[in-house]
Amino acid sequence: MRSALLASAVLAMTVGQALAGVEFAGVNIAGFDFGCVTTGECDVTKVVPPLKQYKGRDGAAQMQHFVKNGKLNAFRLPVAWQYLVEEPGAPLIEANMEKYDALMKACLATGSLCIIDIHNYARWDDLIIGQGGPTDEEFADLWSQLATQYKSQPKVVMGIVNEPHE
Repeated sequence: MRSALLASAVLAMTVGQALAGVEFAGVNIAGFDFGCVTTGECDVTKVVPPLKQYKGRDGAAQMQHFVKNGKLNAFRLPVAWQYLVEEPGAPLIEANMEKYDALMKACLATGSLCIIDIHNYARWDDLIIGQGGPTDEEFADLWSQLATQYKSQPKVVMGIVNEPHE
């Protein structure tokens, strides 16, 4: 454990030095995307919110560490579309959004950019958005709900589509 912490500190200092002159740099704080595969299928029972209060890793401490020791200032917060809504076009699931929002608040507390990343590869259950799968309007509805949720937060950035393919 001690050697892992030392290695992490050395890496953070090295990265910090390498980033001199770079405006934004960061890492993913994964967990809300666990269970998703490149087909856009997601087993949300495998989601592990990266926050101690939900028995996950301490994503808040990770972000604080990277800001302080690595001089990072942007964090991508991947999340499964299926974790946020029951079906395309549906309202946000309040209980799940509350957990995701806790991670967002931890990110915002660092003063960093916080990037919402719908981690579904432009798909819902193996169907491509706007190509026989969810409609463009259903996907836009998701983003409209998220934009409404975070409209007063200038540090929240929308990563519209993660790794679309085919």
